[in-house]
Amino acid sequence: MSLGGDVQESTFPIDTREWLWSEDRIAVLKSILVSLYGTTGSFWNRLANVDAFEEINRSSREILIKSKDIVQGLGFELLYADTDSVFLKKSGATFEDFVCVKDILARETGLQITLETCYKFLVLLPLEADEKLEALKHYYGITHTNELIVRGIEARRHDAPNFIKDFQSELLYTLFDCKDSAEIVSRGYENALLLVTRTIDKVMTGELDIL
Repeated sequence: MSLGGDVQESTFPIDTREWLWSEDRIAVLKSILVSLYGTTGSFWNRLANVDAFEEINRSSREILIKSKDIVQGLGFELLYADTDSVFLKKSGATFEDFVCVKDILARETGLQITLETCYKFLVLLPLEADEKLEALKHYYGITHTNELIVRGIEARRHDAPNFIKDFQSELLYTLFDCKDSAEIVSRGYENALLLVTRTIDKVMTGELDIL
């Protein structure tokens, strides 16, 4: 389960003109805020304000630690957290339990928080330099409604070839076509490996057009 804390959930129907306008506005405002944050601490910025940069980090750190203490106090495991979201897990928890956590976090932190995604399976990718640490914004998973969600891998990248993105998406759907994590290890992995082998054979024989 992931909780997002950067925007308030839109009430417009998805893909309507109002919804698309709101999504574009959110993306632009977020880019502006991220840029402003970076320039406050840049040595090359003549208007840089290191105090503002440090205050943003201090406030963010306090909120993140407070959020960690709250969710752990409620019996949830904090799997991952970054600047705008936290990923929680609790065996046997219902959707209503996660809604309750979201409401408590919003009240205690004073932030607008939405319940964004409920994962069936989620894989957090490690740092290349240290496999014991998770890489920021690098994960993939699938929801209970069979929606594939990926961040930081080729299927998400705009500069990756369509063949690679399509193959990676098919590979993840194959891997996650299981009822639980034990079945992924015993059956899903083998099916995914078989797909890789077959795809390589098709590429080598020219059967598959990769352009």
